[in-house]
Amino acid sequence: MEDAHLLEASINQFDYVVKNIASHSNVLDNSIYPQPSTYLTTHYICMKVAGFDIDYDILTTISGASGLFAYKPDDFTPKYAHLHINIDKRIEQATGFGFEWLAPKTADECFNMIKDSINNNKPVKSTMYENVLFAGYSDNENINKRKIYLLTDGADYYSEWGSWNAFFYWFKEWGHNKIDDKLKI
Repeated sequence: MEDAHLLEASINQFDYVVKNIASHSNVLDNSIYPQPSTYLTTHYICMKVAGFDIDYDILTTISGASGLFAYKPDDFTPKYAHLHINIDKRIEQATGFGFEWLAPKTADECFNMIKDSINNNKPVKSTMYENVLFAGYSDNENINKRKIYLLTDGADYYSEWGSWNAFFYWFKEWGHNKIDDKLKI
């Protein structure tokens, strides 16, 4: 792939976390499936890539997510209470690691933010159901030949190259809300 920039450390951390830390096994057939805990896994991956020596369990605890779970009769899903306690602020206060959330106005501006961050060896975390992590890009003068590397274990699980069309669709749906461009360390 021409002009491809990849943060292999992010991809390797994602693969490790999803397979070994934030996953569940099915009792019936003993299969492993990813846990949709993307908010913390993407945060954890960014911290590890930045060189922070932190354990996933400790991150979960200091974030406030470990003790929060709600139950609704006939609805076996987590009730994301931890999203209402400013999880980012709690992690930053405890570790010194945080994000600067930005709101790009166009998909092209967003793509350039991601490129700049990846060129500085920093993955980019943003919203999509829970979160998505951008860990690589391939630039091209022909906008339709651009690609971006996406990592998520939210509603879907994937670690793959996405097309410009997929990125543009993501931006329309999610990216205009907020994207972290600069890690505050």
